Amino acid sequence: MSVLKKISKLEKKRKKVDKLDYKLLKILSTRFKITDEIGELKKINSQNIVQPERWEKMIEDRVKKTQKLGIKEDVIKSIFSIIHNESVRRQN
Repeated sequence: MSVLKKISKLEKKRKKVDKLDYKLLKILSTRFKITDEIGELKKINSQNIVQPERWEKMIEDRVKKTQKLGIKEDVIKSIFSIIHNESVRRQN
């Protein structure tokens, strides 16, 4: 394969990654909107913003699901910890 074809193939792959990243960002934005609404409901119902039992169940479920997808547990825990922390921050 020529150098130009390799570069072209690389660029195509990068464009696919860029599109997927944008989709992830849109999904993340939608997720934050929903967790904002959850925060409002918690306030109305005088519930604590942070609910450790829900967090534990959720992270356990995500880890199980990603094992089938070939994603390392520590990576998923890190990603969801960041997402969870931002959700909590927005709900306060």
